[in-house]
Amino acid sequence: MNPTPPHLPPHTVSVSLHNLFTRTRSFLVFVFISVLAGITGSLIVSAWVEPHFYDTANTLVYRSEQNLISANLPDPFVLQRYNQATLSLFSADAEVEKGWYTQDGYAGKLVMLTSDGWGVAYVPAMSSAQKQQLHVRDHDGNIFEIEKVRYDNINDISYIKVRGENFYVLPFAVWDDIDIGSTMWGVHNDTWQQTSIATKNTIESTLHPMTTQVAYMRIEPDQPYVRILISPQGHFIGFADAENNVRSAWSVSDQISSLLTEGDLTLPSITTTGYFVTTQTIYNEQRKTQQGFYIVNPGSVSEFEVGDIVYAWNGIDVTLDTLHQLVYRVDANTRVSVWRGGEKFDILLEN
Repeated sequence: MNPTPPHLPPHTVSVSLHNLFTRTRSFLVFVFISVLAGITGSLIVSAWVEPHFYDTANTLVYRSEQNLISANLPDPFVLQRYNQATLSLFSADAEVEKGWYTQDGYAGKLVMLTSDGWGVAYVPAMSSAQKQQLHVRDHDGNIFEIEKVRYDNINDISYIKVRGENFYVLPFAVWDDIDIGSTMWGVHNDTWQQTSIATKNTIESTLHPMTTQVAYMRIEPDQPYVRILISPQGHFIGFADAENNVRSAWSVSDQISSLLTEGDLTLPSITTTGYFVTTQTIYNEQRKTQQGFYIVNPGSVSEFEVGDIVYAWNGIDVTLDTLHQLVYRVDANTRVSVWRGGEKFDILLEN
């Protein structure tokens, strides 16, 4: 008997093949749905485990050098590093109950520099006695006793040694990388705000000590309070004062060796005063503007004379931006280039 139905063309329908195709189609649909469910589940898990890589409500603005910058908070690693490496300062007189202070009792942050308890703070309005009486607390509410307070009167920065060990520390930024247009975080009382270097501001002064900084970078947006400046990678840049001038931590990094070995600061003793002057020279057939420091009073440097113009320090040109840093680093081999009586020559400073 012919198994093919007589009313249909040969080989058009096979019951067994029809059943096989039906089962196969159902199986493939099931597999496809399972794959979709698996992908959806993995995305949900990843979004909870790895939130940095997904666009969520607290959104990411951009990703730069493997550091994610949020619209209102830094990368979680930067935030964690900052919280671990800073301590809060409160005025002792502002404590109303143990661990509770009036709102104006917050004095600032202590940025930790060494694991044995040295930190740095910018609290210009406080006297040395007031700093000694500060309450120092971490983010867990632990309180630390102050052992020493040292003040850098040149850069208006305070160094505070607290009793303890194994403190986390913040790494320093690369100072030469900070310039107009550089972006960073400004932190005030644990509130983060993105900011950037907008301009350079020169403080007008006809006569000032050689060690005085007269040119500052200025940040925006303006805020009427002190901020700690942190790079997008979590490195310590310095402080912004209430006038939005950047007080770079370059001098802080220079003091760490003295703090660890001597337990004290090493500050320059130069008391020379004067003001900046300029001239124009021809170098490689091109006109060049050169700056120098005109000495009015040699002060503690016996090698200087009234009328000397200091134009280089250890071979580095003197400018409004560099002189205060160069003078800060005087050692036994310091070579100063001066213009005196129409002649150029070098003199060696005795430390």
